[in-house]
Amino acid sequence: MFREASVYALRKLGPEQKAAYGLRVLTMRWWPRGIPRQEVDMWIPSAAPSVQTLQAYRENRLSWPQFVEAYQAEQRGQALCQVISYLGGVPQQVRFPSRAIDHLRSLEQRYGTVTVLCWEQGKWCHRHVLKAMLESGVRV
Repeated sequence: MFREASVYALRKLGPEQKAAYGLRVLTMRWWPRGIPRQEVDMWIPSAAPSVQTLQAYRENRLSWPQFVEAYQAEQRGQALCQVISYLGGVPQQVRFPSRAIDHLRSLEQRYGTVTVLCWEQGKWCHRHVLKAMLESGVRV
């Protein structure tokens, strides 16, 4: 099962409540301010939109539908997935010869529940698009 949440909202929960979110995976290009590493289990920067796509959207050169289309195309076209794991306390960085979406699906098989995290608290966030892609079952 896939879930989504704002990393800031999740931070406010107690340990019992956090447990329901399973494996917490940050899917942002950059690390968010004020969030300690122990708040997430893994960071997959390659699951985030590219710097160019983010910038174009923030500068209103892309509408939300155009942003979604560009982001989905980027995820479909990936060849490598960068993962930084914080499980076990010592950060380990690995590059997998697969797309981020495929790696996230393998994490779901291994851990059961995977929550994709970003900083946005509204509905206009790539994590909602990513979750829909993951749940679609369609190989992108």
